[in-house]
Amino acid sequence: MPLGPLDVLADLGGHVLLLGIGHTSNTTIHLAEQRLGRSLFYRYAKTAPGVWAEFPNVSGESHRFDDLEPALAPKATEVRIGDCRARLVAVRDVLEATDRAVRADPRALLCADPACERCADAYGQRLASA
Repeated sequence: MPLGPLDVLADLGGHVLLLGIGHTSNTTIHLAEQRLGRSLFYRYAKTAPGVWAEFPNVSGESHRFDDLEPALAPKATEVRIGDCRARLVAVRDVLEATDRAVRADPRALLCADPACERCADAYGQRLASA
């Protein structure tokens, strides 16, 4: 399970440290999506000349994860380290904010651009139990 370490971190009361990046790089949100029953995807990669491999259970696109910033900003501790914006937020807070957003709108955080090739497989997703 690729997100297993984050699951353990949540159980231990751990935190995510974002150093100069936004929530689009916060993999914890994928764990929340998985817990909500969002489908994981298949990705394909060329592993050798003429050889393609299928990789099942890959999380979807994350370019709308910064939509959670308003909900997570009050829960984060933020400092500047030179030009770097550093934020520390509890994994449980990320999971809860994602859960609330997706339960309020099952299309939350999904790409709405039908021309986006990376997100084409995200259309039609539903919560396992809404």
